[in-house]
Amino acid sequence: MSTGRSPVLALAGVAGILVAIVAVSVISRYQIGPATPGSATPPIEARSPLPTATPTGAAVAASLPTIGPAFHETLPVVYIGEGLRVVGWAPDGSRFAVMDMRRSDSGSAHPAWTVDLFDRTGAAIGTVDAEDFAWGDSNRYVVVRSEVTGYAPGAAASRAYLGEIGSTKLMALGECDWLLAGPSGAVVLLLPWDGTISAPPYYRVVSNGNAGQPQPGYPVAWSRDGSALAVVHPNLATPSGFGGSAMGWLEVVGPTGQSLAAARNVETSVVMPTAAFSPDGSKIAFRDDTQSATKGEQIGILDLASGRLSRVPKFGPFTWATNDQLLFVDLSSSIPGENIDILSWSATTDQVATFHTGKVVGASGQGMVLTGTDTSGELSVMQQSQPNDPTWGPLVTLTLGAWPMGGIPDAAWSPDGRSLVLISGEPGLTYENAVLVQF
Repeated sequence: MSTGRSPVLALAGVAGILVAIVAVSVISRYQIGPATPGSATPPIEARSPLPTATPTGAAVAASLPTIGPAFHETLPVVYIGEGLRVVGWAPDGSRFAVMDMRRSDSGSAHPAWTVDLFDRTGAAIGTVDAEDFAWGDSNRYVVVRSEVTGYAPGAAASRAYLGEIGSTKLMALGECDWLLAGPSGAVVLLLPWDGTISAPPYYRVVSNGNAGQPQPGYPVAWSRDGSALAVVHPNLATPSGFGGSAMGWLEVVGPTGQSLAAARNVETSVVMPTAAFSPDGSKIAFRDDTQSATKGEQIGILDLASGRLSRVPKFGPFTWATNDQLLFVDLSSSIPGENIDILSWSATTDQVATFHTGKVVGASGQGMVLTGTDTSGELSVMQQSQPNDPTWGPLVTLTLGAWPMGGIPDAAWSPDGRSLVLISGEPGLTYENAVLVQF
């Protein structure tokens, strides 16, 4: 995504939903050589690029008689799979990726993770076996693969690799637990960590195809332009590490580890971190557990330039609608079977107001907001009235076949804010749909 907010989308440009192709990725496996010449690393299993002509419509049903769309969709289905998750767009918006946890392939409780790649129209272009994925640029990507059976905290259970579309070669980047991706192609690897403060966590930033020097901290969020990384430094943990409580203070650093801002007198979760930069990178919102014993969880907002810390006296899934407006679901008012409020916090007034009703909210950060409930697959699309205007007007209603599983993650939006990938599904059902919305 871009660092600044682009002009508000014109009504004429968002009135229609374009129909893209329906595609299901079906490709065969093949083996490639070691990741690096002379390396003892086992060969990496990859998948060949998909053919240019992808079957659509009836052709899909004919080739896969037992697998069809999980639900009837009014929006274009680009992929059908199990345990789907959107893993982001290439920095230039030319491609996106969807992760699939395939249990039916192996017939066991241990899924086979794959990442399917698409161009921005929804046409499939390839697949790679991986348990985590991040775009480096429009052609290169970083994957993480498990290479041992079983796992002990702090053990080297996974390894990261650099790959390129159109090539079967993967270059080893080293051991890690997982990766964190940013919209600009910034990637950071969390090094193996046992979850205790006796041996604090370290990370390495991937830049120009190489992993940099280890830096202290647990990565939680990238700014849109990749110039800032939020990390948590654990300062309270039980001897059992992740089995107990792991809390820490928040710091924002540059790509080489230089400190840009910090909130040292806070406690935020390391086990379940939640953080997001404003579109221009000037602020970061995060889960604030500092006063949870007396006031419950809150949302903390750190202004990077001044170091000022603000607190929203509520907590719920949040997203930045603009550089100064934070939207979040008010979980404190949650009643089973009933809709709740989506609230808005203003950095200008430090006030909280009701924004809409619903249980899910997502924003492009460029003049578009989606809200929805968990009683149907309908999502309300709202557009910013004018640039720098905190008011929003209704635009259109999108209809999915089922509830958007996983909500509306920031990574689901294309960099220009004009495309969105959502996962349509219901708990307990095998198959889910990845649908593409184009405004």
